[in-house]
Amino acid sequence: MRWLYHLPDRPPEVRLLRSREDVHSAAEVLIDGRWTLVDATHDPGLARAGLTVADWDGTAVDTALAYPAAGPLWRPGAGPEPVPNQGVTAPDPAGPNYRRAFNAWLREARSRPGPGTGARASHS
Repeated sequence: MRWLYHLPDRPPEVRLLRSREDVHSAAEVLIDGRWTLVDATHDPGLARAGLTVADWDGTAVDTALAYPAAGPLWRPGAGPEPVPNQGVTAPDPAGPNYRRAFNAWLREARSRPGPGTGARASHS
């Protein structure tokens, strides 16, 4: 399953992009005759950064979307696939810097003390 969404406001380098529109993908699994959306994009450590972390118990209940849809949800064979940044023909020169900064931001978020890291927060 795929949908258009807008990149989060962090890290600050996202503001240098021509557009924050992108396409997100998640899996669907067939459980008891029902297709169930399972979005396992973010690991538990990223909840500390304010990102949505899906909590799925393996039942036929859809998980939360990692990123809110900015358009209809799309399934293969259901018409044209979502395409971000319609009309943009050249690569965004800020893209590589943004991707490096975003990955560094994710690493930093995962390293923060908190639940799931084995680290303990200090209380002063």
